[in-house]
Amino acid sequence: MSAPRLLIDNDILLLLAGAHLLERAVAVLGFNLSDTGQLGTLQYMIQRSKRLHFSDERKADITQGCQRVPALQATPNVDLLQQLIDVVDIDDGEAILYALLAETPFYLLTTNDKRAMRAIATATPFQAVRKSVSGRIICLETVLLRLVEQDGVAAVAQALVPVTPDNTLLRVCFSPGNLANPQECTHALHRYLQALTDQVGADFFWKGS
Repeated sequence: MSAPRLLIDNDILLLLAGAHLLERAVAVLGFNLSDTGQLGTLQYMIQRSKRLHFSDERKADITQGCQRVPALQATPNVDLLQQLIDVVDIDDGEAILYALLAETPFYLLTTNDKRAMRAIATATPFQAVRKSVSGRIICLETVLLRLVEQDGVAAVAQALVPVTPDNTLLRVCFSPGNLANPQECTHALHRYLQALTDQVGADFFWKGS
């Protein structure tokens, strides 16, 4: 039986590398970096993006961190991939990851693309895909909850400072008011997770090992 492998989408990869939490986050999910995979496109996106408010030195540091995650070599079924790409709410990168996930039962996917999650979970044409990937999706909220449970709210919030301004979930959950009472950070993360679960179904997300 093949060992589980954790696929990481570009949004989460960028956030975790920007916070220097990539290796730690992978570890609290039960993996090593050698057990992960990525699209291999993020380093180019980092250099071109005008949305990232990082210095060139910081971008180089993030790129170096992302390169520790092996680039995926497998290619998904062309027909399934095209079906996913044709959906407005699923971008090409997420389509590749979901197609690979659907075809490979020992893969898991950590992603922060909620539009793609909702499309996969609720669109009638993708019932077979949904059934295949359910229980193997790890959203950002789950990653953050694992981190704060093991490392504490204060340590995680401090690490997230460089990436918090550009992420609504982080700004809300790790707001100064919530940090004054760390339990409120955890409660806020649970509320976000429950709201998303209500949209995609209780069986959609990974429950942990």
